[in-house]
Amino acid sequence: MKAYKLSVKDDPDQGEVIVFAQTSREAKKNWTHYLDADTFIDELVHRAPEFDGMENATELELITKQWQEGWRWLDYPSVPDVETSTVEDFQAWCKKEFAVPVEDRE
Repeated sequence: MKAYKLSVKDDPDQGEVIVFAQTSREAKKNWTHYLDADTFIDELVHRAPEFDGMENATELELITKQWQEGWRWLDYPSVPDVETSTVEDFQAWCKKEFAVPVEDRE
């Protein structure tokens, strides 16, 4: 499964989301599962090969990969710096800020 990065054209404040699909058309069609499609008409779809194969990843694994790839959570000024923090530091921060479980999948 291929990874696609979806965003709203001309509105970077809406952020981006990773969607898994076979084609960009399919990813765009699935847009409504992630953002309010009635409000956002101009979607942008870009390949995100760095996330390929992660369709079965846990939420924590996906967020950690986003962090490693330079994604930022602007509403959270305390995000650990990717250059000076460990994955464990970041995952502990995620658990605190987002209530994301740190445990591995069984």
